[in-house]
Amino acid sequence: MRPGDGPRVLSISIPKAGTHLVERALCSHPDLHRRLTRTVFPQQVERLEHLLDRQRAGEVICAHLHSTERVRAAVERHAPRVLFVVRDPRDVVVSQAHYVAARRDHAWHDAVRDKPDLRERVRVFIDGDPDRGISGIGRVLDLYSGWLDLPGVRVVRYENLIDPEARPGEVAALFGWLGVRDDPGLAARIARRLISSQSVTFRRGTTGEWREVMDDELLAAFQRAAGDRLARYGYA
Repeated sequence: MRPGDGPRVLSISIPKAGTHLVERALCSHPDLHRRLTRTVFPQQVERLEHLLDRQRAGEVICAHLHSTERVRAAVERHAPRVLFVVRDPRDVVVSQAHYVAARRDHAWHDAVRDKPDLRERVRVFIDGDPDRGISGIGRVLDLYSGWLDLPGVRVVRYENLIDPEARPGEVAALFGWLGVRDDPGLAARIARRLISSQSVTFRRGTTGEWREVMDDELLAAFQRAAGDRLARYGYA
């Protein structure tokens, strides 16, 4: 494959599941790049269709996209290589609570600002807040779950990219699946510099933080909200 002939890639992720971590891995490869454009959100389907119409070889589009009929039709019509980035949903709600509380410009900041502690902020993203447009974790997982079933979609797990032992193999496997060249040692070099504290969305780069935050009562609330979806996503 010549430089500039890389595949067109659509990287779909659940918010706070490792969007920018995967983007960094992809765009560190010489055959891949991302146009200077914002992440596509679920309500921006027309924008997605416009970007797919203009997508060039080697270009990566990052998106938080629900698996709706219209979105799937657009993906099928344009046929990019599709990645679906997932993370333990228990860590997703914890990360979301940290992120929204720290961002005063976030639309949901007021929903968590006055909560007495992190535990209660996490509860907002477990149960949802319909008045503020926040879906509970069960609904979020349902909205994205169709990507798990779509043929040709590669699931990328945040945990494999964070783990320093698993990371080189995961990056190499990702490049292999995309069909981009893997010059000797390229994947290993990219894996070594993948984790960056300079990212505005990067906080700790760890897994299993939910164990430090959720007591038995909060974990039971999560289990009621998520039900068997945790197993469906591979985090039983």
